[in-house]
Amino acid sequence: MFMAEHLLIIDSDLQELRRLREILAREGYNLMTASDEKTAKEICARLPIKLVIADAKLLGFTHHTSLPNPSPHKR
Repeated sequence: MFMAEHLLIIDSDLQELRRLREILAREGYNLMTASDEKTAKEICARLPIKLVIADAKLLGFTHHTSLPNPSPHKR
């Protein structure tokens, strides 16, 4: 039996949350949504989430935030 991967979308903008849900649902993903950190953590505690798509501002990122350079994968 095929089981869709669980994806979690986190965004405080409810309109954007709905739009992303509609797009990804067409691809067959089992989607969960949260509009705040507390709800997102509750969902992650209950389900095996494969991927999280989140509004960068909710994660504390701004246009001034620098991300480290990813290290190349070793083979």
